[in-house]
Amino acid sequence: MKTHGLALRLLLFLLFLALFSQVSTAQGFSRFKVLPSVRKDYVRQTRKAIRRINPDTVSTVLTLDAQVKDSLIYQFTEVLGPSLIQFETGDWIYVISHSRHKDHRIGDVTIARDQDGRFYYHCGHVCGGEVRFEATSEELCITSEVFFRNFKDEADELSWQPLKGNLVPD
Repeated sequence: MKTHGLALRLLLFLLFLALFSQVSTAQGFSRFKVLPSVRKDYVRQTRKAIRRINPDTVSTVLTLDAQVKDSLIYQFTEVLGPSLIQFETGDWIYVISHSRHKDHRIGDVTIARDQDGRFYYHCGHVCGGEVRFEATSEELCITSEVFFRNFKDEADELSWQPLKGNLVPD
């Protein structure tokens, strides 16, 4: 009799764990869902702020670190907060990243503007406002155009895309 009672308690406990895990997963899924209207508003506000940036007054200026590996050039930079990436050619990129940890309705998204006023977006993982971009190629990155063409994020390996309007896919 005691064995049946123990088995029944164990079965009920396992059933409780299974139900709890299903509820948690369902809540977690909805909790982290990007809301397109909220993301679009964030992108609109960020573009507006970036348009006003004067690169000569930005305090956080980054460069690309480079290493040669097997006759290929490996370059990277770590962006933490709003930053300016400066190139020797005079080109520059101003970058603002948003982490889903800060607001899941916006999700992970990085918005950038180059010296010619072109906007780009990137949806790779941003952790606490930090994202690492890297590229391995035969070409040394000396312009913003090469950066947007070759650099991907370290975590998801996603590429940069031109930003048209304020629409960034989920």
